Amino acid sequence: MITNYLVENLEIPFRVAFKHHSATRSVSQTILVRLVGDDWDGWGESCPRAYVSGESCESATQQIHAWLKPGIPFFDLASWNAFCQAHKASIENYPAAFCALELAFFDGYSKKLQSPVSTILGWKSLTNTFKFTAVLGDGSLATFQSLAKAHLDWGFTSFKVKISGNQDADFEKLRWLIDQNSNLSIRLDANNGFSSVEQVVDYLGRIPIRIEALEEPLESKSPDDLIQLIQQIDQAVILDEMAIHEQDLDKYSSVSPQIWINLRVSKMGGIQSTYRILKKAEKLGYGIVVGSQVGETSLLGHAGLLIAQQVENLIGLEGGYSDLFLQQDPFAPQVKFDSHGEFHGEQLAQTLGFGNRISF
Repeated sequence: MITNYLVENLEIPFRVAFKHHSATRSVSQTILVRLVGDDWDGWGESCPRAYVSGESCESATQQIHAWLKPGIPFFDLASWNAFCQAHKASIENYPAAFCALELAFFDGYSKKLQSPVSTILGWKSLTNTFKFTAVLGDGSLATFQSLAKAHLDWGFTSFKVKISGNQDADFEKLRWLIDQNSNLSIRLDANNGFSSVEQVVDYLGRIPIRIEALEEPLESKSPDDLIQLIQQIDQAVILDEMAIHEQDLDKYSSVSPQIWINLRVSKMGGIQSTYRILKKAEKLGYGIVVGSQVGETSLLGHAGLLIAQQVENLIGLEGGYSDLFLQQDPFAPQVKFDSHGEFHGEQLAQTLGFGNRISF
């Protein structure tokens, strides 16, 4: 039985500050949930973001207390599912808060049953060799070049570049990057930085290199505006903040061949919800990217890989930085790419839960 819980704010300094249109951070903004009992010890993680789901670490923590202070009613899959059904509305409103709680449940339940989470859920176990996408923030040209070169030396061929919308600054970086390797696959992330459809069309019309896709272009976050944009450009558009719940996907059925979706476990309310959205997106013909939160530890990284393993045709995979980006990763085994920008999933295939906390 689960007899107690705790919620902890985790702030780990980054080795380098990370900037994009919506935020600049030099320290992680993460909450951890621990569920404990005589036969139970489970950890969960999420990264609440106000500009994504409207949550902060404080509001997510308050919601977890609201769910659990009256008592912890779940101890197996049946009671967990009953809890989820009883709190369906608040779970939808607080996806990051619920993600941390859900991962803590499955982490502890997996360890109690001595069975991997994939087995408990009836999913494919981790067997793939995953190739990560390099993610480069919107920093100075010198910083951009330094980080890009490091990723190129690691063997990365897929890049996601955060852009400012300033054509001179952005295009100088992109020209430099493609000059290093003309065969790179490059997608851009505007983090809702463009004020109009016309501004995006002009930007893409002048861009000096070929890009695969543009993520979250519009400040308005309007589905009608996004559909209008898609009808005027050749590149795919990636939904991130505009696709958190299953019903969000229905708005774009008329343009689904040009839509990719960025699946991030934290913003989508945990692995079960992310899996449901994944299957719906595949049915609608969307391209699939499995993303990550800046500053996540290997616990949340492991959960992301579990989702990536379930994708039929994975276009991109973000994350895998662990203590290459964090000053310290408190969970092991580490989800960290190797010298080829890869991670071999079988390393985690028999891991119980999502790993173990090794520092406090």
